[in-house]
Amino acid sequence: MRAQINSSHRLLTLHPNGPFALIAILLAVNCSGLTNGMAQTAVNKSADNGKIIDKITVIGVRALASSTVLVLSGAQIGDVSTRQNLEEIRTRLVNTGMFGIHNPDDQDEWVRLRVEAEGYPAGHCELLIVVDENDKVSAVNISGAGPIPTDDLLPFLHVGSVFNTVEMARSRRSIQEMYASRGYVMTYGGEFGFDPQNPGILSISIVVARVRDIHISGNHITRAFVIRREMKTAEGGYINRKVLSEDVHHLAALGLFSDIDPLVTPVTAGQVSVDMKLAEKKAHQYNVGSSYGGGVLAGFVEVSDNNFRGQGELLGLHIEDGLGANRHSYQASFVEPYIDRRGTSMTLNAFDVRSSVFSDSLLGVSSGSQAGTYVQEKIGGSMLFKRPLPRGYSIGAGLKGETISTDDSTLGGVNSLIVQDGPLALANLEVSHSTVDQKNDPVTGGLQKLLVDVGHADLHTAVLESNLAGQHNFVRSSIELERFINLQQPRTPEHPDSARNALAIRLQAGSAAGILPFTEQYFLGGATGLRGYRDGRFWGQNMAAGTLEYRHPLMRDFKGVLFADAGDAWGGNYEGVALEGFSQTGFKVHASTGAGIRVGTPLGQVRLDYGYGDEGGRVHFGVGYSF
Repeated sequence: MRAQINSSHRLLTLHPNGPFALIAILLAVNCSGLTNGMAQTAVNKSADNGKIIDKITVIGVRALASSTVLVLSGAQIGDVSTRQNLEEIRTRLVNTGMFGIHNPDDQDEWVRLRVEAEGYPAGHCELLIVVDENDKVSAVNISGAGPIPTDDLLPFLHVGSVFNTVEMARSRRSIQEMYASRGYVMTYGGEFGFDPQNPGILSISIVVARVRDIHISGNHITRAFVIRREMKTAEGGYINRKVLSEDVHHLAALGLFSDIDPLVTPVTAGQVSVDMKLAEKKAHQYNVGSSYGGGVLAGFVEVSDNNFRGQGELLGLHIEDGLGANRHSYQASFVEPYIDRRGTSMTLNAFDVRSSVFSDSLLGVSSGSQAGTYVQEKIGGSMLFKRPLPRGYSIGAGLKGETISTDDSTLGGVNSLIVQDGPLALANLEVSHSTVDQKNDPVTGGLQKLLVDVGHADLHTAVLESNLAGQHNFVRSSIELERFINLQQPRTPEHPDSARNALAIRLQAGSAAGILPFTEQYFLGGATGLRGYRDGRFWGQNMAAGTLEYRHPLMRDFKGVLFADAGDAWGGNYEGVALEGFSQTGFKVHASTGAGIRVGTPLGQVRLDYGYGDEGGRVHFGVGYSF
């Protein structure tokens, strides 16, 4: 009489190797040709070349339906029970990964096929498929997931389904890829399989690499804490290559280093060592020079230290004198990049500047005899506090105070409205969002900035009964949008400031309410605004401007620029002022095109542009990044 096999005879016991059963099965399932070799013993000797299968019975299933096993096997009523066909049926079932976890070392027991002819006509038989079905995953115990929530890993582990070694191998890879995509380095611990004490509980041990130590070298002037405060990578924390790349960008933005080379070295299981190899730039700058313009010789001395006390502080002093022409510029500045643990910076400025306004001389010094110019002196100071916020945002607030005095000897008629002497105070608020890859020479990302100034002036004018005299309040607001497009391959973490072809786009707009002093209007024209026109050529209570630049590296620290500028400033109380060559005509778009060069120097970037617009062409010189 044929023996009856009941699936209830399959006990939920695990192999003594416990968690390592999965590893054994993963290796076995992926070995080439393995299942064909096992079929010789897992297919009973009753198999022959002539019997037609009249019935198929599946034995050993628990969570799976018999119909599911039949579909996976590919066996059908009417098939011939040749040994080759039976071996193919067995191979298909074994390769599903759903069988054999209870007998990882006895692969014949994973799937067994038996052909029974008793009780069937000659040439016909019944096919018995006996399976060792894997346990159902009822729950998952994950240890060491670290910075990634376990809920993010559960979708890979198929809780509620029969344990599948093939799918689990894919899940192992997918989990590793998830960690890698988020910048982390992870491996699996020794435990990855069912808990021997808790059938159906899948145990997974994850090891996410941490930073054992950080070594900093090459910082002969810069103190170590200045470097560490710019880094989110910290000893004892998880190593993340994306965060480390951002650390390199932050360090590069300080402007203190010519080369930054991070090296990550595995030291023990789950631990790495980070070496930050730095090359410092020259911190101290001493510059002496002179210029000649407007019939006057001017000399200047400039001293700066952008790494004062080795703490990343900036200290600067600029002294310029007209050498007998009663023109001068005395300016002192100090920047403390961190006044608290949140990265709030403080900028202080003090100035005493007496110069010819609308002068053509390079340093704003002239004899005063040029038509359309006048001499004005401003004495005062300013302070600005700026704090970074999450996701590239920042907020700033500041105060500025100055006293204005004007020499009206060259001004008459309606132009006398310019003569406005007295104290002026400003409070300003700035909100910005930046995604640029580099602060000084970006090639990707963008910048959005909103500025609001609230001012109070108590001015005396040369025009009697002028509504511009006395105490007045005003509000001035502007918005600036910048976008940078890299036209070559991306910069690498190893070379975050490498030169690239890029497009740079800037849009600006502003408007003011209240009675504005002449000096607090929007001015457009010159090296930083509308090139091809004299500095401050257009003024008014409103402003709109746009710039498009193509930047092309030519050699180290040297690049060429093609540009197009357009815009205007208009409106307000001073449209009637008509300085030589500076009459205003209301709103009208003025445009220019041109070319220039950029040269990297110890002073910073030197800009030399030639622009051609409605009023001819002009050469513009500047130091520093315009945007």
